[in-house]
Amino acid sequence: MRLLRLLPFILLLVLLHGCAKEKDFPEVQNYPIIRTLEVLPDSTGSTIRGEIVSLGNEPVTEYGFEYSAISNSKGVSRKIVGTTATTGEYEARLTDDLVKGYTYKIQAYAKHGQNITYGTALPFKSQSTAIPVIHSFSPKAAEDNRPVTIYGKNFGEESYLVKVTIGNAQATVMSVHRDSVIIRTPTVSYSGSFPLSMTVRGERITAPEAFEIIGPQITHLSASSGMPGDELIIYGNNLGYSYPGTYVAIGGKKANILSQTNTEIKVRVPKGTSSLYDQALTVAVYRGNKTATFPYSYTLESGFKVASSLPSATGVTQTRLPSFVADGKAFFFSFDRVISHTIASNLWKNEGMFPGIYRHNSIFERVGDKAYLIGGKNGNTYYGDVWEYDYRQNNWTRLKNLPLAVQNATSFVLNGKIYFFGGQNNSSNIKVWQYDPATETVVALSNFPASTSGGHTFESNGIVYAMDGIELWAYDAQQDSWSQKASLPGISFFTNTQAFTYQNEGYAIGQRDDYALYRYDAIKNEWTKVAWYPGCTSGVNFYGFASEDKLYIGTLGTCSSTLYSYEKR
Repeated sequence: MRLLRLLPFILLLVLLHGCAKEKDFPEVQNYPIIRTLEVLPDSTGSTIRGEIVSLGNEPVTEYGFEYSAISNSKGVSRKIVGTTATTGEYEARLTDDLVKGYTYKIQAYAKHGQNITYGTALPFKSQSTAIPVIHSFSPKAAEDNRPVTIYGKNFGEESYLVKVTIGNAQATVMSVHRDSVIIRTPTVSYSGSFPLSMTVRGERITAPEAFEIIGPQITHLSASSGMPGDELIIYGNNLGYSYPGTYVAIGGKKANILSQTNTEIKVRVPKGTSSLYDQALTVAVYRGNKTATFPYSYTLESGFKVASSLPSATGVTQTRLPSFVADGKAFFFSFDRVISHTIASNLWKNEGMFPGIYRHNSIFERVGDKAYLIGGKNGNTYYGDVWEYDYRQNNWTRLKNLPLAVQNATSFVLNGKIYFFGGQNNSSNIKVWQYDPATETVVALSNFPASTSGGHTFESNGIVYAMDGIELWAYDAQQDSWSQKASLPGISFFTNTQAFTYQNEGYAIGQRDDYALYRYDAIKNEWTKVAWYPGCTSGVNFYGFASEDKLYIGTLGTCSSTLYSYEKR
């Protein structure tokens, strides 16, 4: 009965509602009504169905589905179905950003104006995993330990499930997003172009283009050969690319960098050791942990050539080996014998035994068609005897003794007389003595400016020069006086120096430091490096001689028996 009494009031409310105008309910008319109907997962993806029940007054500009893993609500993906909506059901196929076994929530949506209206969220568990894809990366090239962003899709959100390699080297993964991964390039010792690959949840993919690991590259050199001190330009790429501390080596020897750009490096060719001369060496540019090599591309020239090998049968000792040149031969006195070297044929010969007491450190000088052996020592005994040697007949004649004993003196020939000084003797070791073979007499002259032992001399433009270590002194025969000239540069002071007269100029080579052959310019009073001795120099003494067209230098010792020739350029 009570229900019958309320029925007229209910009918009245229905009539009033049916007669209401649109302006009385604006919100109901502006927003569309959206429904999420169902999700159907399968082994290759998921099919989703939704419905637009009504559109409302604002135009729908986009509609589709939004979904995200329940474990990561911020990683929302959107599947757009259309941009012009009508009422009715719609569906879409999801294959991106899904991982098998993960639970997702999905809801239909419609965008209108500045607003989005959603349907009910439905959960579903994926039965498939989306295959990751790399579209591109930036930058395309980088040095070690630099950030690079990889663009694509289906990368997921878990960084521990993503690995990236460039070539065979693993990069550091900095962050992972569904459509991008940021890495830091690996530190490797090489450079070049290599494939960039990514493994996501066990799926391995490779970028469509290679990634370039930036490092130095050598393309060519300005010269294929040269000598120490020359300038060499190395051409290439990334030679100075934003990295300090670059250095260059030629045959393992560090070269001084004169200038450097990204495409070329100018260096000063370093001095070498005996094992590096006159063979093709590798040029290398070191920048950080990267190395660019140009193998066997540069020959470090010594300026010498192999002339002959001193045979052991000659019996040469490892001490001072005085010599002179006559009749196309070089003659050497060695302890107990004379040894000859025929210059044209490079043949060695033992000329015969010395008839006197065997000795070292004698004076052996040629005057005219005879040679003279003066003094020397055997053990602790010094000698003052004089012997004349006929090098054509190969015989000896003993002459009158000197009034003093002398050994290891410095000597030279001037105007048919033999001058000697220094060394050790039982008179003054700084007094200059003049010996006249014609009269077999000796005269004391002025003193040499310094105490010296085992010095050498050369002649240039009629003036005699004496080397005392690295110091050079010129002798004025008319005034019987000495004047100091330019010292040999770049060599330690305490060193034995061998000097030679070659084509009316002075040459000297020291037994330390870079073993360079120097030429003396008497007019300019300066020395110039012209060659580098390529033979063994360990614990040895230099010996040599000059012919008309070449200078010959060798070393006495157990490590080398090679005689080298130098020809003036």
